[in-house]
Amino acid sequence: MQTTSKSAALPWFLKRFSSRRWAVYAVLFLGAFGIYSTAIQASFHMDDIFGIVRNNTIKHLSDVTSIWHFSPLRFVSNYSLALNYHFFGLNPAAFRTTNVMIHAVNGCLLYHLMVLLADACAKPASLQTRPHPAAFLAALIFVVHPLQTQAVIYLVQRGVLLTAFFYLSALIFYVQYRLSDRIIYYTLSLFAIVAAMLSKQIAFTLPLALLLIEWVMTHRPDRRLAFKKAALVPILISILIIPAIQGLRLHSQIMTHVFQMTNQAGSMTRWEYFLTEWRVIMTYLRLVIIPVGQNFDYDFTLSTRITEPAVLASGFGLLVLLGLTVWGWQKNRLMAAGAVLFFICLIPECSIFPLEDVIVEYRMYLPLAGLSMVMAEGLTSLLNQYRYRFGIYLAIIFTLTGLSCHRSYVWEDPIRLLTDTVQKSPRKARPWNNLATFYMRQNHLEKAEHALKKSLELDPSYAPAYSNLGDIAYRKHDLKEAQAQLQKAMALDPELPEPYIFLGHVNFVLGNLEKAGSFYKQALEVDPHFVSPYSGLANIMIARRAYAQAGQLLRQALDMNPDYATAYYLLGNIHQYRSEAHEAKKSYQAALRIDPYLKQAENNLGILYFKTGDLQSARIHLEKAVEIDAEFDKAYFNLANVYHALGEIEKAEQAIAEARRLAHQNKNQALVEVIRASPAGDVTDVLPLTSGT
Repeated sequence: MQTTSKSAALPWFLKRFSSRRWAVYAVLFLGAFGIYSTAIQASFHMDDIFGIVRNNTIKHLSDVTSIWHFSPLRFVSNYSLALNYHFFGLNPAAFRTTNVMIHAVNGCLLYHLMVLLADACAKPASLQTRPHPAAFLAALIFVVHPLQTQAVIYLVQRGVLLTAFFYLSALIFYVQYRLSDRIIYYTLSLFAIVAAMLSKQIAFTLPLALLLIEWVMTHRPDRRLAFKKAALVPILISILIIPAIQGLRLHSQIMTHVFQMTNQAGSMTRWEYFLTEWRVIMTYLRLVIIPVGQNFDYDFTLSTRITEPAVLASGFGLLVLLGLTVWGWQKNRLMAAGAVLFFICLIPECSIFPLEDVIVEYRMYLPLAGLSMVMAEGLTSLLNQYRYRFGIYLAIIFTLTGLSCHRSYVWEDPIRLLTDTVQKSPRKARPWNNLATFYMRQNHLEKAEHALKKSLELDPSYAPAYSNLGDIAYRKHDLKEAQAQLQKAMALDPELPEPYIFLGHVNFVLGNLEKAGSFYKQALEVDPHFVSPYSGLANIMIARRAYAQAGQLLRQALDMNPDYATAYYLLGNIHQYRSEAHEAKKSYQAALRIDPYLKQAENNLGILYFKTGDLQSARIHLEKAVEIDAEFDKAYFNLANVYHALGEIEKAEQAIAEARRLAHQNKNQALVEVIRASPAGDVTDVLPLTSGT
């Protein structure tokens, strides 16, 4: 039986290096941080907004009960996010650095696991001195492969990384238990099993992976073998943890939820999903071997018949792979074990449990551990006597590293990522809508509108696109169009909270305060954890000069989400209306620390500095406001006053002219009247300031 020991055939420096564990770990950490260094500073992407930024649960570390009830089967993952938030706030670099560290540690765990399995498959030998080039190569492939980029950079997928961490740890502890008589390793293995299953549901197969380990080690003589095999019973029972928690949570039969807990695919049948996954697995394998054409949001057609040529070809390919795995068990047990581990790890998401997305790259994170074992053991066995094998290993690692660096660069900017996505999935509505969302955040409304119309061409029933079009119309002060688009969104998806929020905003501007309040309350009924309705209701109270009630609503919102910038901004407005300038400044500054692009806070802070005579500070904040939004008419109007007070008359005239133009363009009749009431736009007198409320 072959093992990973190829000592006689290795270069002297690789012999020494691969036997020094600390050096291997150092290279794995350097590789991980080298690849992801550019993406660490990237912003929160897509579901990161909902899973982290707007996830109020993770913002109260001491409220363990709420974190548990939010998602019991992701408790460990969410608690790790809560720890990140507790120590670093909403700093994406801190969250992403943690992800990269876990990824590097997972590479180290894979190396350690493969070393132990190599020893288990061979005659007893010193683990400390034997070189393990295949283990080192497997760990490197796992760490630097571009298919891992989504799991590492996409912060909301922390659960995938932590599940892999505990999954590999459980395997390591169990092997150590089987190689020794120390019950501590068995206890640690059980602990890791539970932690993995509370990180993400994909750990459901961990007991099967431990059975695989037992199978790998069946040839080893052991006086206490019967006792150790009996210890498998609690491990096998642990397979019930996930369906039990899910069943108890929903107060229904446990075994029913073995199937129901992942049935997220709507009208897709289990059979259709199963057939489609044959093709998906072959796509994953292609991406492992030739990692080009990666996509954040694949447009993958559904297979409905087993007679489809692509399904038949994929099914045949999978049967061949399974046959080779069985055939190779006696030839190279370690390589075959890696292949079996790959298939075991795919079971939760590539079998009969339909998920909304049939293919997502982060689902290959843990299965790639098994494939890395296969590739590394296969390469070192195949090239054992080849003179230039070390150069081939380097070429493979550097190629994978280069592709990962490029993919990391794509992920660095959400618009760059989504532009890449719509180029690769041009006929899928969701990526176009996501691209529009990020254009809107940068105030590129025309580009956003184009992307949304493209999204609706592809899927006229896609409610989020109508909601975003309504938001754009609202920003353009076209309230009639905004209402029409938002009503469409609400009719298509009554469970979407955003249309209710925007309809509340529209009615607030129209002066229909009762109706606005009704929409805000409906938004809370749809999503009680959504904080935006509180600011809407507070705005209504402010309009009625019920400042105490408004403040109470805003403090309630901040209790739920301490990083809700709009709440601080509105508290600033309340203080301003009460002539509490110092407190107003503090509130606006707090809002801007959370959201540096909150133009209204910049505008109102500029007003306060102007009123207190600090003209330079007023200028800085108002210029920042128009930098954020070049069509912010109120900020130009206020800036004209500042320029005039500073004696910069020409700039003041330009600013008032721009304010007049934008006020007409934005249909801001109130501002048009204010400008008209001034001496023909003459800024020789200070014009009354207007807030950005």
